[in-house]
Amino acid sequence: MITKRQIELLMKLSEKDDGYQTADELADYFHVSLRTIYQDISYLKTELDNHYATIKAISSKGYCLQIINKEKFQIYMNNLFNNYYQKFHFDDPLSRNHYIIMRLFTTKKSFLTQTQLQNELYISKSALSADLKNVKQLLKEYHLELFYNPHSGLQIRGSELNKRILILKENIQFQSMNQITQQNFNKEITIIVEEVLNSHRYIVSDVIFQSLIIHVELSVQRMIQGSFVNDEEIEEIKEDGTEYLIALDILTRLSKKFGFPLKKSEIYLLSINLLGKKNYDEDDVISQELNDFILEELIKINHEYNLDFTCDLNFRIALALHIAPMLKRMQYHMQLTNSITLNVKQNYPLAYDIAASIMMGIYESYGYKALDDETAYLAIHINLCMEQDKKMAEPKRVLLICPNRKSETLLLTQQIYRRFRQQIQDLSITPSYRFSDINLTDYDVIFTTEEQVVNDTIQAIHINYFLDEKDYLRIELALNGINDVSQLKNYFDDELMYFGNAEDKTEIIQLLCLKAERKYALKNLNEQVMRREEIGGTYYGNFVAIPHPEQMISNDTFIALAILKKPIVWQDNHNVRMILLVCIEKNNARALQLWYYLSNLISDENLVKKMIKARNSNEFRIVLDELQKMQ
Repeated sequence: MITKRQIELLMKLSEKDDGYQTADELADYFHVSLRTIYQDISYLKTELDNHYATIKAISSKGYCLQIINKEKFQIYMNNLFNNYYQKFHFDDPLSRNHYIIMRLFTTKKSFLTQTQLQNELYISKSALSADLKNVKQLLKEYHLELFYNPHSGLQIRGSELNKRILILKENIQFQSMNQITQQNFNKEITIIVEEVLNSHRYIVSDVIFQSLIIHVELSVQRMIQGSFVNDEEIEEIKEDGTEYLIALDILTRLSKKFGFPLKKSEIYLLSINLLGKKNYDEDDVISQELNDFILEELIKINHEYNLDFTCDLNFRIALALHIAPMLKRMQYHMQLTNSITLNVKQNYPLAYDIAASIMMGIYESYGYKALDDETAYLAIHINLCMEQDKKMAEPKRVLLICPNRKSETLLLTQQIYRRFRQQIQDLSITPSYRFSDINLTDYDVIFTTEEQVVNDTIQAIHINYFLDEKDYLRIELALNGINDVSQLKNYFDDELMYFGNAEDKTEIIQLLCLKAERKYALKNLNEQVMRREEIGGTYYGNFVAIPHPEQMISNDTFIALAILKKPIVWQDNHNVRMILLVCIEKNNARALQLWYYLSNLISDENLVKKMIKARNSNEFRIVLDELQKMQ
C-alpha cells in the first residue's frame, strides 16, 4: 500500500515538467537516506504501471516523471491527492481546521452541515465541536465570523478582503484542483502577468514577482467561485495611473481566459498590490511626512545604538524608497513573504534588531504591525549601509573626564597607556566641570570615572579610577571592538548560566534577568527585555533565542545563558532550547560588534547541537572553544 512519503515523492516529481531531480536532492528534501529514495522510486514505478505514467531514470540527471495519458493520470492523481488529505492529514487538528475553512470557502452551496464535515473528516461529533471552536477563534483574528444556522449549517461571514488575507497568511490549500491542473493554472497566469508587465516596461524584482503571482492566483480562484471584493473595501485609484492600467490589462486577459466577470473593485485591489510592490527610484516623490519619520528614526538609532546615519543622505534615500511601498503593503495586509528570514537574523542580527526598532516606529506612527519577513528585507538594506560604513581599526583620540586635577590622574593614565599604548593616538584629560565646553566630536572615544557624566552625554563610557579586569575589557572593547571570535567567551559568565527546565519564555527570561540584575546592579532589565519581545521576534533558528533589552541600560557587555533539557515554545510555534540574553553596554558603538561574532555561533547548526547537549558551564565552554578553532 502506498505510503504518505511515497505520495509526497510523486507530487514532488510532478512539480517539474520534463525536469530531472537527483536522488541526493530528493533524499535531502525528505530527510531520508538514498536507500529509502531508491526503494520508494522502485515502488512508485510498479504503482504507476497501471496508471498511465512512468518514472524515467538517467544516471547523470536523476529521475523524471513521464506521463503517458494526461487525462487518465490526472484522474488518478486527483483521487490520490484526496486520499492523501483524508488519510494522512486528518489526525492533525491544525490540518483539520484548515480543511474546514477550505471547505467552507469552496462549497458550492452557501452553507455546509456539521454532518458533512464529520463524514469527510472521519471524526466524532465532540471532536468536530472542538475543531469548530478553534476555527471560530482563528476567524476572529481576521475579523471574520463562523455563523451557524441550525437548519442550514455553517458559513463564514465577513469581508472578502479579510477572507483572502486569512487564506494567504494561514496558507489554506484548496482541493478544487489537482496537482497537474494547479501547475497549468499557475503557468497560464504567470505568462499573462509577465507579458503585461513587459509590455508596460514595469520592473519588479523576482521576489516581488512571485509574491504578485500568488496574489493574482488567489484573486482569480475566488472570482471563479463568484467571490469578489466589495467597492467599499478598497480605496479608489487614479484610473490614468500606470498601476491601474497594468491591473486592468492583466484582469481583462484573465477574465477572458477563465470566464469570470470583470469588477472595478478587483482592478483597484490589484492596482494597490502593484503600488506596494513597485520598484521606487530616486525620481519618485517621497512625502515630507515620510522624510520626517525616517530622520526621527535615525536620530533614535543614534541614541539607542550609538550609530549615526543621520548625515548619510544616500542611506536616507534608500530607506525612504524601501519604506514607501512597504507602507502600502502593510496598509492592505499584503506584506511580503521571505524564505531567508532566519538566515538574515542569524547572519545580520544587529541589522535585524535595528530594523525591528524602525518597525516599532512604523507601528507607533502609522498603526501597521510588521511581520518578521518584512523586517528581514529592511534589515538587508540596513546591513548594506553598515558594511559600507565600517572603518579599519586605527589609533584613537581619547578624552578622559575626571573630577580630579590632571596631576592626580597620573596613576589612571599610566594604567591605560600600559595596556593600550598602540591603540591610542592622543589621550586628553579634562575635569568634569569643563566637559560641557569641549567639542566631543573631536574625540573617537570618551571615558569618565563619574556616573553623572554618563547620564549627561550618550558618548561617555564609565570606568573606575582604580581599573579592574571589567574596566580593561570595557576599554579594549571601545578602542578595538571585538576583532576575534576567541573574545566572545569573555562575555559569558558562569554566574549567569542556567542548565535545567523552564515552563515558558516568560519564566526563563525572568530567571536570567534576575541573575544579571543582581550581578550588575541593574534595574528594570526584565521589563526592558519583555518590551523588546513585543517589538518583534527574537527566535533566530536552530533552537536558539536571543532576547535583549529594548534600550542599552548597562555599563557592561555580557551574555546570560540558559540551556534547557526540554524545549519551550518561543514564538510562532518555534521550539527553543538555548537562550542567550544579550546586554550591550551603553555609549560604546564598537561593543555592537558582539552581534557579528554571535552570528557565527548561532548560524552553525552542528555547533548549536553540541552546545544544547552541555550539562554545565565547563562542557559549554569546551564546545565554545571549537568555534575558535574553526575560524
